[in-house]
Amino acid sequence: MIEGIIFAIISMVGFGFYQFFLKNIKDINIYSSLIYVHIFLVGSLIPLIFTGFILPDHKTSMLILLASIIGAINIPFLYKAISSGKLSIVIPIANTYSLPAVIFAYLFFGEVLTFSKYLAGILIIFGITLIVLKREEIKNFKIEKEDTKGVLYAIIFSIGLGLYSVLLRPIEAGVGPYLGMFYTEFFILIFLGIYFFIGKVNLQKPKKWKYPVLTGIFQAIGGLFFFLGIKYANVSIASIIGAANPLVVLILAFAFLKEKIEWNQLIGIIVTLIGLVGLVI
Repeated sequence: MIEGIIFAIISMVGFGFYQFFLKNIKDINIYSSLIYVHIFLVGSLIPLIFTGFILPDHKTSMLILLASIIGAINIPFLYKAISSGKLSIVIPIANTYSLPAVIFAYLFFGEVLTFSKYLAGILIIFGITLIVLKREEIKNFKIEKEDTKGVLYAIIFSIGLGLYSVLLRPIEAGVGPYLGMFYTEFFILIFLGIYFFIGKVNLQKPKKWKYPVLTGIFQAIGGLFFFLGIKYANVSIASIIGAANPLVVLILAFAFLKEKIEWNQLIGIIVTLIGLVGLVI
């Protein structure tokens, strides 16, 4: 269990760096950044093939395809949520994906956490909500009619990511964490390519390639250690810890972009850390 928690924490850090660099891709549209990031993500995973290549059996193959389809369909919902509603509303909702992951893990695999760990998970979600919101956004928090669509997209994304996370457990059991990660992300890239081709999305070329490259690499790191987290712990704990990645984003923004940490975010950091400690002990 401890190994799994450590891997999940590394996953959280990886996803935090991924979110940080993703925010710096500003010279192309969000759909172009999505495809470029996934190209570099899959490219960085190619060495995993040599860890002991095996072909998945029929059941695992179907699960890989299902997870990849859900992943490819789900990702655009986040971008639609961001473009359709206020960030102060849709981002906290999107970051609650650990809740449906816990529910799906219980329904599919019978995973049950202790009361203290459920409480720790609630603390983490509450803390992350405080972290992603600015003080003015809290004071003026209000869901307008035009935000409804963005909220719906964010809820769909949260449920989809929770289901996707749970499907990774039997995939990991079938081919291991390394090939499980490679197969899943490879087919997500294929399905994203089909989506872009059918939708005739305008693919723009970035001026600064370092941000798509770094974003893809750190998404690969986050995803790989998430696989290792569910291998040695369980989906519920790995998902809850992974969802705490805004904590890392906030620290990086403070350290490198000199962004000010507001009082509610400081409280959010403390609450999130208490929650993380509660999951470990």
